Amino acid sequence: VLPLTSNTNLSPDLGTRHRAGIGMSEHSDAVIVIVSEETGGISIAVDGMLKRRLSPDTFEAILRSELVPAEEQQRRRWDIIVDFVKKLNPLRREKQHEQKRRRYNKIVSSKAFWIIISLLASFLLWTYIMSTEETTIEMTFSNVKVVYQGADDLRATRGLIVTGADADTVSVRLKGTRRVLGNLSSADLSAVIDVSGISQAREMQVSYSLQYPTNVDKSSITVLSKSPETI
Repeated sequence: VLPLTSNTNLSPDLGTRHRAGIGMSEHSDAVIVIVSEETGGISIAVDGMLKRRLSPDTFEAILRSELVPAEEQQRRRWDIIVDFVKKLNPLRREKQHEQKRRRYNKIVSSKAFWIIISLLASFLLWTYIMSTEETTIEMTFSNVKVVYQGADDLRATRGLIVTGADADTVSVRLKGTRRVLGNLSSADLSAVIDVSGISQAREMQVSYSLQYPTNVDKSSITVLSKSPETI
């Protein structure tokens, strides 16, 4: 025996089937699905309320809302959001990549970018050169000419001349910064022997000193060796 609803406000075209379905929903928490034999239409009765002429999508949505627990509905909604975000992320990453690529191309193609790069490269090159210029190195200078300082006065005042020297040139090994030694050549140096103090003719071995260009600080240069040591 099915309880018929006592609701008097129902449409008069509802038959016993619908009234029984509504009555069952009033006396229980069941979801009553009613199919009309005449029209094939689907209705749902819940808590004494009748929903008629439902489309398949609406019918499914009502069943889900009534039968699926709220937690499950929330989880499914969350799954839909997660799936949407997963699909959206690659598109977002691709868009971000495209934006970065455009910004990069814009920067690289700009005149200011290349000016900055040129200035930076020049600064780095200058820094490198300056650091290497102050590096201490050793260099050998061969064929350095021997110069007799005061030879003209010696001949004019005492009638003496320098002769029989066993070397006209010498070789020296020097130590200093690359900036100083790198700008010197053998032609810039002289092996100077001072003969102004000789008063009489005789054979002698004398040492010599190196003379540098006037723009060179000789205190920044160390003489490591001479060949020969004396003349």
